[in-house]
Amino acid sequence: MTRRNLVTPTFNRDESRRITEEQICSIPQPEFTKSWHPHSHAAVIEATALAVKKFDLKVDEKTYSIARQGSNMFGLWTVGKRNGKMNAIAFRNSMNKSLSIGYSSFLTVIVCTNQITNANWFVLRKHTSGLTVAELSNLAVDAIGDVVKDFNVLDGWHEGLKEYKLEKRRMEQLTVRAMREGVLAPKKFHEFDDLLMESSDQEAVYDRTLYGFHGALTEVIRDNSLHWINNQNQKITDFVNKVKEGH
Repeated sequence: MTRRNLVTPTFNRDESRRITEEQICSIPQPEFTKSWHPHSHAAVIEATALAVKKFDLKVDEKTYSIARQGSNMFGLWTVGKRNGKMNAIAFRNSMNKSLSIGYSSFLTVIVCTNQITNANWFVLRKHTSGLTVAELSNLAVDAIGDVVKDFNVLDGWHEGLKEYKLEKRRMEQLTVRAMREGVLAPKKFHEFDDLLMESSDQEAVYDRTLYGFHGALTEVIRDNSLHWINNQNQKITDFVNKVKEGH
């Protein structure tokens, strides 16, 4: 694919958190070497679009974040609705060797716009010399096939959290444990507590279940970059699964 700019644009922190597709595609592709073929974000987006079309999926909304001054990209495309949630295809690309190309499933909870994932990545592929444009398209098709199947797995896991009731004392214990294990940032405690606990002047937003606890954890991170949301979701999912095992 032809590179769009000769000079890499610069982005501030707010722009990096949420960026337009046009800005993403303006980031130039590095020169190929004998062993490294770093395909541009625009090429990965184009391959993803072709794969989505093959599965007859309609993209409703596109969201992007970048990191490392544009070298790393994270995309999120919503492609349908279920149980009050939007299915979303997540994909990532890197032009500085720090990440492989990969695809994952997300669900966006419509009522609160929380983005949740079990952080399962499919068809992870490094930018080696064997990665051609044709192979890029093929891996996108294979990966999105796996992502579509994973929507059911992720939604079933998420809905199943409603079965785990939590007493107030147990929620308080889990809150301390979540902060201790780096799942809940201490600076987010008051926001989290307001979402989960009733007070004399306001009702809790979430109910006393593991579903509600998970909802509060994902709500306090929702305004960060997609890279951060994905990484933190992985910690949240691991934490919640440990709680389920010991329930």
